[in-house]
Amino acid sequence: SHHELRKLHVRVDLIKMATKKSGGIYMYSNQCGCDGSRVYFDGSSMVAINGNIVAMAEQFNMADVDVVTATVDLDEVRSYRGSIGSRSVQASTLPPKFKRVLVDIRITHEINYSITDNSLI
Repeated sequence: SHHELRKLHVRVDLIKMATKKSGGIYMYSNQCGCDGSRVYFDGSSMVAINGNIVAMAEQFNMADVDVVTATVDLDEVRSYRGSIGSRSVQASTLPPKFKRVLVDIRITHEINYSITDNSLI
């Protein structure tokens, strides 16, 4: 809502939480200025990595162009994600709730692609 107070604080918390939960890079871009009626976009574009805001534009900036840049390390993200206990690991320790049935079936036919005549090559 455009009537909500401290919207930037809520937005920053959501972006930090999203990247802290599972790791990653979040690049948020927002317009700055008025849409001609009652809504004013506050800017505040930002870059977050693994739950930390590493770059953020000024809020309510009056410049025509505002560029936010950040250097990101993908190995840092990979390392962060590797340090988080995964839900899939927890799920793998549970016994399966369904019986597995093995069926000897093939979806395609086996085709022999060997070339017997070498004169074409």
